[in-house]
Amino acid sequence: MTRAEWPIAVRMVDVAQPLRGISDVTAYPRTRVFVCHAQDLIGSVDIWNARRPITAARLRDAIAEWLTEPIARTVLARGMQRETDEDQAARLP
Repeated sequence: MTRAEWPIAVRMVDVAQPLRGISDVTAYPRTRVFVCHAQDLIGSVDIWNARRPITAARLRDAIAEWLTEPIARTVLARGMQRETDEDQAARLP
């Protein structure tokens, strides 16, 4: 890693909630954003923010570019699990 890459901010966002910009990263040239859906960790993206806030649009674009498939798999798996749980509950006496 080069000196320009450090320090790095680290933040976490939940894509099950509306995305908001990240404004407290102006001391950092780059931000690593860990992305989760509810309690499931999906992955991370690095955003070169050049010591500027990250807008919600830029955050959404970075997540969509790198994590669309893992997010889709996670959401689909959660939906399938919910249906299985509901089916099992319906069969209870």
